[in-house]
Amino acid sequence: MSSKQVEHNYNKVLVKSGLFFPGPSKGSFILPPNGLILWQNIQNILNQKFAKYGIKNVSLPTLIPYSFFHKEKQHIQGFSPEFFQIQKVGKKELSDSLVLRPTSEVLFYD
Repeated sequence: MSSKQVEHNYNKVLVKSGLFFPGPSKGSFILPPNGLILWQNIQNILNQKFAKYGIKNVSLPTLIPYSFFHKEKQHIQGFSPEFFQIQKVGKKELSDSLVLRPTSEVLFYD
């Protein structure tokens, strides 16, 4: 079974169980109460395990400059057609468009 088939079947199980629903835009999702509780429990368990090793969570911006994202050339091919890019805010053109980051490590070492 291919990874896409596994992902499709996994998503079907989550939807049928009522733990997860696709959102109104591509790539978005909705976690209803039981799905959110399950996700929070998973996070709590992992945080307890991480704490044993002194690992701490961080929170990074969701929107990053395209120039940061472009530094990770290996990600560009995989994500370029799939990421949201903001080039204009109101009537103002941005000199460095913003990317809704799918993942990015560049923020750790900018």
